[in-house]
Amino acid sequence: MELILVCVPEAMLPEVLSELAAASIHFNGKAVVLSSLWLDSSELHQFSARGAAVGSICLIPGFDDLRYLVEGDRPAVLRTRRLVEHRDRRAVTIERSLKPFYLAALTCTGSMLFSVLLAAAEALRLAGVPPPDSSNILEKQVIRTLRSFVRSGRNALPAPHELSRQMRALAAADPNLAHYMEQTIRLLERLVENRKFSSAAGT
Repeated sequence: MELILVCVPEAMLPEVLSELAAASIHFNGKAVVLSSLWLDSSELHQFSARGAAVGSICLIPGFDDLRYLVEGDRPAVLRTRRLVEHRDRRAVTIERSLKPFYLAALTCTGSMLFSVLLAAAEALRLAGVPPPDSSNILEKQVIRTLRSFVRSGRNALPAPHELSRQMRALAAADPNLAHYMEQTIRLLERLVENRKFSSAAGT
């Protein structure tokens, strides 16, 4: 048995890992892989200390069970890929301990993007745009922005137009929404500047 795949509800994980660690198994040379969307190979430190290669695997949302993220030590990654890759199923592999960055991307395109869309929908409501038209406008704008980003990356970042006028109108109608937009734009500008500085320093 070269690969041990741990797939249990997260509430049961500490107990299951303790029982597995106490089992009469020689872990040296084996791979222990955790199946979890949010957790990674850092949960398996006791097996790594006993000579096992450790890793984690999870489905990448939105690919109809055809894309997996595999993280961990190289031997664990290779054995896990052999397990899952077949026909149209593929694995995206990353190094051990880097999964939090992947999860941050899910947060940006999930909760954070949802909050931006909520703000945009509220602005359209304040403009008096009917809900069906509002949904269509939001959908088209998101697709347009995504396509632009895929083609050109951060170089395609559009500068906001008439921002001061937008802020004045929003501040009068919905101060919380105005504050959200103002802070978001400031953070975006800071992020872009930091990326430019990092790129310049690396050249």
